[in-house]
Amino acid sequence: KYVELLTANAVNEASIDKYKFIPEFKYGKGNGFNSSDSYIKIDNVLIIIEAKSKRPIFSTLFKDDDTQILKGIKTVYIEPVLQAFESFNHINMSNKLSVFKDINEIYIISVSLMSVPRISEIQDIVKANIGDKLSEIVIGSMNLNIEEFECFCSLVGQGVDIISLLNEYCKQNYYSPFINFINAKLPGYNNDLKWIIQNYKRFVLKTGEILYNKNLYDKLK
Repeated sequence: KYVELLTANAVNEASIDKYKFIPEFKYGKGNGFNSSDSYIKIDNVLIIIEAKSKRPIFSTLFKDDDTQILKGIKTVYIEPVLQAFESFNHINMSNKLSVFKDINEIYIISVSLMSVPRISEIQDIVKANIGDKLSEIVIGSMNLNIEEFECFCSLVGQGVDIISLLNEYCKQNYYSPFINFINAKLPGYNNDLKWIIQNYKRFVLKTGEILYNKNLYDKLK
């Protein structure tokens, strides 16, 4: 999975001992359940990453049809966030030695092909549908598109204090895309396109090893 590969490489390249990457894993009775797609554990803080290969129908988010608007937001934001938190709780309840037992702060990132706009009206809908279903240890949640998530991973890989940025973005209720927020907080920051291209090639190669019997590399030269 592209999101998992990005996350793993970002943590590895950060070379910070307290950053721990945890890939998707099986848990529960008979290992019948899947965890979220990826995790970044930083001391007692956990970033949960839940990826969905879906996108909201952009036009529905700006129509007067409340039902369609809510459906789009639920698909890529509300349901993935609730799923991620439910999985976290189930893992802790099913395993007394869970790696998450010492967690006291959580940030949940839903990644989708296209994200819903971070505007006050949509954030109000999210709060109304999520608010009382998460515990107080969840500091915040967000829905990022692939480009924004690449930006996030680029920051992690550079060793930027990502927790402080997530904390401010969530708690201050910034009504702007994540990349705009980063550009405002880190003047002069440029998304590391070279890093992103390298990781995308790694993803293609890894996929090629599975689908094309390791013959795809020559096509990329």
